[in-house]
Amino acid sequence: MRFVERGIEIIELRGLDEEGLYRKPGVLSKATKLVKDCVERGKLDTIDLTDEFEWDTKTIASAVKGYFNKHLGEPLLTFDLHMAFVNTAMILDSDRRVETLRELVAKLPPDNRTILHTLIQHLNRIAAHSERNLMKASNLGVVFGPTLMRPERETVATIVNIKYQNIIVEIMIEEIDAIFSDVSLSSSSSSTSNKTPVPTSSRPPPLPEKPTQTPPSRPSAHATPTPVPSVPPPVYRKPSPEQPQENGPPGKKALPSLPKRVSGIYAVCTEPLVHRGTK
Repeated sequence: MRFVERGIEIIELRGLDEEGLYRKPGVLSKATKLVKDCVERGKLDTIDLTDEFEWDTKTIASAVKGYFNKHLGEPLLTFDLHMAFVNTAMILDSDRRVETLRELVAKLPPDNRTILHTLIQHLNRIAAHSERNLMKASNLGVVFGPTLMRPERETVATIVNIKYQNIIVEIMIEEIDAIFSDVSLSSSSSSTSNKTPVPTSSRPPPLPEKPTQTPPSRPSAHATPTPVPSVPPPVYRKPSPEQPQENGPPGKKALPSLPKRVSGIYAVCTEPLVHRGTK
C-alpha cells in the first residue's frame, strides 16, 4: 500500500500532463525490479523515486500497474464478486447501475476498498487532464479493467466479458463521489483483513457473543436440595364443591406431588411416600 501511495504521489507531482500515462509502458525490467525491491525486500525508503533520470514517470506508472496485475494473489475486485461486477455493467438504467456498483464495492474487504478508492481518485485526476495526456476515463478503463478484474478461470465467455470489465472501471472513475460516498475506507482498525490486500471470500458478520453461564451443580443423592431463588410461588385455585380435596381425608398424609421443573432444575422430593392402606 505504501508503495502504491508513493508511486501515485510522484506521478501526480510531475506527470499528470504526460501523454499516454499508463497506456504507454516504461522500462518493464526496471518496473518489475522496482516492485520487488520496494514491496518484497522493503527498500522503499532507500530508493529515491524523485530522481527523474533513474526513474522516469512511465516506468513508475508501469510499476504501479504491475503491482495490481502481478503482485496480488487475486484481483482487487476479487474472484468471488467478478460475475456480479460484470452483470452490473450490463444494467441499462444508469442510476440503478451506479447504485448496484456502490453496493458491490461495499462488499469488498476493507483493505481492498481503501486501496481501490486511492487508485480511482488518482485515475480521476488523470482523466481531468485528458486534454493534454489524452487519457479519458474510457481509456483508463481499457488499461485498468483487466488489471482490477479478472476471472479465476479463463474461458471463451470470460474473454467476451473484458469489455464489461473496462466499463466498470470507467464508471468508477466518472461516478467516484456516488460510489464511494458512504463506504467505510478505514482498514487500520480492522482486524479481520490483511495489511496487504489479498481478496478473500465474503464472510457473514460474526454473531454477538453470548454471556457465559455457569451450569448448575447437580445435587447428590443424600444432599438436601437447595431451594431455587427468585421462584414465584405457585398459584392455587380453590377447589369446587364437586371435586374432592387434594389433601384427602383428615388424619392421613397426602401423596407428594410430582416434581416440577423450575428454571431447568427439577425439585427433589426427600419425604418418603406413604401408601394408603386398603379398607
